[in-house]
Amino acid sequence: MIETVGAGAAVVAAMFGIAVSEGVDAARTVHVVAESDSSVSLGDPIMLIPALAPIIVGLLILIPCIRAFRERGDRHERCTAKVDGVVSEVLETSDNDGTLWSPVFSYTVDGREYSIESGTWSRPCKLHEGDHVTVLYDPFDPSDAWVKEDRGAPILLIAFAGAAVVDILAGGALLVAWVLNQQ
Repeated sequence: MIETVGAGAAVVAAMFGIAVSEGVDAARTVHVVAESDSSVSLGDPIMLIPALAPIIVGLLILIPCIRAFRERGDRHERCTAKVDGVVSEVLETSDNDGTLWSPVFSYTVDGREYSIESGTWSRPCKLHEGDHVTVLYDPFDPSDAWVKEDRGAPILLIAFAGAAVVDILAGGALLVAWVLNQQ
């Protein structure tokens, strides 16, 4: 069965590899041609899978990103005391593309030394052993801290959240095309 759809749905279908051809009376028709010569129209229930899959995957990525942004915001609210710190060590690891580095930061509060690992690996190394940094820590728990110059994690969160939003929008566009084709 081949159903007539609007040009917008045809464009969305074409983006996802669904064959688009001219129909009767110059209306656009969209169909998927299988090897067995059967066809599936955009309005068939099976077409919900390509619409819902990116939405579900996008949400599975976006929800932890939102949670991490909130935790980061909470940490920034708690960590109000400021102290000078230093990159005390640069951890090194290798993968198939070469070497990756991650700094370890040390700082002292009330005569007690603390250290925190960046958790972000980069190529090339952004901070070097001996570099001075600003550490913001929780005055009630000095081991809870973050480093102002360590910007790797927020960039990764933004990248993953952006990819998740694009995924959700693509699935939403397919879902809208499917719903419009039902009418």
